[in-house]
Amino acid sequence: DGTRVLTVTPAAAGVSAVTGLVLQGPTIAAGAVSVDGIARPSCVAVSSDGSLLIGDTAVPAGVPIPLKNCVWHVDQVGGYDLAGAPPEPQPVALATLTLSNVVAVAVRPAQGGAPETLYVLDLSGHLFAVPAPFRTSAATQVASLAPASGGLWPVGMTVDPASGDLLVLDRGSRPPE
Repeated sequence: DGTRVLTVTPAAAGVSAVTGLVLQGPTIAAGAVSVDGIARPSCVAVSSDGSLLIGDTAVPAGVPIPLKNCVWHVDQVGGYDLAGAPPEPQPVALATLTLSNVVAVAVRPAQGGAPETLYVLDLSGHLFAVPAPFRTSAATQVASLAPASGGLWPVGMTVDPASGDLLVLDRGSRPPE
């Protein structure tokens, strides 16, 4: 599980530049969250405007801190989407994106009259779609990848740029090693 997001600028020859993207984590006082933020980034996708959509697995099971699995929309300089008064970081589709363990995010560009769409895959196999604009749109469950016989352990997802199809990497019933 991650605790930071790194950016790498590939070099044609020689050593590539690696830097950390500065992100505000959650602020916790007396076991309560006073300001939310990315706790454990687990996956990332880039939207058409260059902003990031970062899946956050929050805290491990059994840790008594009320952080939720969610997806954050972060601009190119590390700024969160804000809401409320005073303005505070706001996850994507907080009320409708119900996740137990986010494992993958992917963004399909706008095509065929459909808006740019964020897809979020949970370990349970639930696949959600959030159309742009991500900050104000609701999530909808569009599929369940879990076979009736069990045996699903998704670990990654991307979009085929030619067809717009989602490609999911599944380990079957085995957890990652």
